[in-house]
Amino acid sequence: MGDSTLSSWIGIAAQPSWTAAAVARTKYLALLSAAGGLEQEVKSREDLTTNPSERGFTKQGKKMVFSSNHLMDFEGHELWLKHAFGAVSSNKVGASLAYKHDFTLATAKLMETIELCLDSKSSVRPANMITAVEFSGNLFDQVNVSYEYLGRDEDPLAAPGSPTFPDDDPIVPVISASTLIKLTSNAHEVQTWKLRIEDPMRDDGFYIGNARTIKKPVRVAKRLVTGEVTLEADFSDADILALYAAYQGLTETTFQAIYVGNEIASEGFYDTFDLNCTRIVFTGKTPEIPGPGPVELTLPFKAFYDVSGSKDAATLSLTNEVVSV
Repeated sequence: MGDSTLSSWIGIAAQPSWTAAAVARTKYLALLSAAGGLEQEVKSREDLTTNPSERGFTKQGKKMVFSSNHLMDFEGHELWLKHAFGAVSSNKVGASLAYKHDFTLATAKLMETIELCLDSKSSVRPANMITAVEFSGNLFDQVNVSYEYLGRDEDPLAAPGSPTFPDDDPIVPVISASTLIKLTSNAHEVQTWKLRIEDPMRDDGFYIGNARTIKKPVRVAKRLVTGEVTLEADFSDADILALYAAYQGLTETTFQAIYVGNEIASEGFYDTFDLNCTRIVFTGKTPEIPGPGPVELTLPFKAFYDVSGSKDAATLSLTNEVVSV
């Protein structure tokens, strides 16, 4: 297993209900960064006394709004991804040591306890929901993933737990045919890409008599799946012309990011990250010409549920050696 002496990290565990106490953490990840936290509001008492200063206040409410940013690995993110997407099916690949985990979008939201280690102390945050997940990659760096959370409260700071981290198994853009960004079913030399899955959740659900913590959030709008790709716009290239024609005509097409890593136990199966949208429409603007040099074409897109194929707006398949999520 990996290093357990990191000074800042995050842990997670499935939680049975919104009002339950924190659950002991079972999975841990290293952090690139984390932002946000407990938000508390007060209302000042204002009256017509001669005292020039405000004399008191009332508590209005509190909630947890925060995010965590990580390097994406072939192993270690399974529980986070299950809670971000909503459902997962795990199956052994033949008689090998490889397992394929298919993450799909679900209506019901799962809940989790989060522990965020702040060097010498831990912030334990019971009752959270992952409201958004965003994947991003470029030509040179490891794939990144960020999770956004909406939570109920924060327990008093305490000594951190004893995490065990997964081994480093980075998803990097190896320059080979095994790393592909596909649009219109064709592979493209994309400079950057990202895909964001967002569940708009109500975050102001206070009510009388509940110690001013928010009640269980509910979805207030349709799930949003959006993305963006940037590539060099060589308009002498037939594939670029086809992409631009799809943008001009609001023609439905596809997006797929495939990264292949090491072979698993010399059995012909490989660590694989396969992020897929079977129905996207490009949006955005005609590319600008900033000066001498290549023109960059940035194509934002929206992904939609595939009615005819009964497929989610986005799916993710991970193949690795993790037996179950």
